Amino acid sequence: ALLERLVTRLGDSDNRTASLAAMCIKEVLEEHPAMGVVVVSSISELVQKSIMQLNEMPPPSRHMGGRGRGRGRGRGRGSKLRFEQQKEEAKQAERDRRRGMERRR
Repeated sequence: ALLERLVTRLGDSDNRTASLAAMCIKEVLEEHPAMGVVVVSSISELVQKSIMQLNEMPPPSRHMGGRGRGRGRGRGRGSKLRFEQQKEEAKQAERDRRRGMERRR
């Protein structure tokens, strides 16, 4: 539970808090080098969760608000297909990561 809190603080918007969390994790690894795999796994999980959350968000609107026609390049079917493809790739990466963790057990 404590390690998870430290790892989540790595992504804190306050640079001082994130830096302090990194220092604490570094100290833990210096005292207990065997925990390296656990720490890396925890950080990897956090990154994967963040990626999944980003992929679940709708794509940003490209509407430029009243600037006329011709500004909407990249919209439409092509960008939606790319978004869906990226979403599927992220899901597949998560499945592969979980399979790899199961094999290590």
